[in-house]
Amino acid sequence: MLNKEDVIRKIFEFHGNEAVYVTNTGYISRDIFKLFPENKNIFYMQGSMGASPAIGLGIALNSDKDVVVFVGDGSFLMHLGI
Repeated sequence: MLNKEDVIRKIFEFHGNEAVYVTNTGYISRDIFKLFPENKNIFYMQGSMGASPAIGLGIALNSDKDVVVFVGDGSFLMHLGI
């Protein structure tokens, strides 16, 4: 069974360094920063619970790059209308 760190690494391996990553408030942002502190394509959304999917969608609509959004269930429920 994979742990959280393994899953995050696999996602980054699959999408690569050119993808844009948007993280949500909470521990997932801290975990990703710990694993990839030098990656400049990560947008950390600290303190904006539920807004990361909308920001990721806006980036995806205006870019040819892969856009990956990490969001927890509680934050996702904050803005289901997205």
